[in-house]
Amino acid sequence: MFLHRLLDPDARRAFAGLAYHLLHLGEVSPREARVVFTMLGELSLTVEELTPKEPFEWLATRIVHPRAQLASLFELVRLARADRELSPDELEILRWLAAYWGIGGDDFVAVLGWVERYTVLQREAEAMIDRAT
Repeated sequence: MFLHRLLDPDARRAFAGLAYHLLHLGEVSPREARVVFTMLGELSLTVEELTPKEPFEWLATRIVHPRAQLASLFELVRLARADRELSPDELEILRWLAAYWGIGGDDFVAVLGWVERYTVLQREAEAMIDRAT
């Protein structure tokens, strides 16, 4: 959705690595897998490029532009919420990223709220489509 803001190829690969680390904090749900494959398509990356060789903290340093950082945070929260719950481990990682990127607490809470509202709207749309005959 917002990944087009990651113009730098290095930032795109770093985002994919961050998404990989976030995904593998627990079991990967089918919904999470679908979201990450969609993200890879938007980033024009392959599945092979999803698996990082670098540590999480280093990957966070590769996304340097504030707009790219905020867009990445939105997308990573959306990925973490794909299975309809935000685990304590996911929340901790997302808070760390927000703090590292200088995204304040109020903005972080706003991102969480926006993603929650978006998720509700997306589910409503999916239900409407499913009911279509």
